[in-house]
Amino acid sequence: MVDIGFAGTQQVNPKIMQFFENRITKRYGLTTDYFAYLDCFAEPYLIAVQENKTNTFRQLTRNEASLLLRQLCLLIERPFMENSPIAGTEEHRRITKDTIIRLLGK
Repeated sequence: MVDIGFAGTQQVNPKIMQFFENRITKRYGLTTDYFAYLDCFAEPYLIAVQENKTNTFRQLTRNEASLLLRQLCLLIERPFMENSPIAGTEEHRRITKDTIIRLLGK
């Protein structure tokens, strides 16, 4: 799956993807780094992991933490943004909790 995903971005060409994202973000008044607002949580998260005594959190690099926190935000927010019937349900909460444990836990 990873190889196919990365190969697909090479076939489409990241420059083309960036072009369309730039058009969309300009149209709606966003900057291309509109997910960067989550990056401020990466460093405090990494500090909390270092200070945690339960030994249940994976050690991450700053880049890993940044990418994973962005994905977790999407997992929580997108169903609401897309008006999905799953948004806010117990199933949504269960999936979110399970994913957080899988992504951040040992």
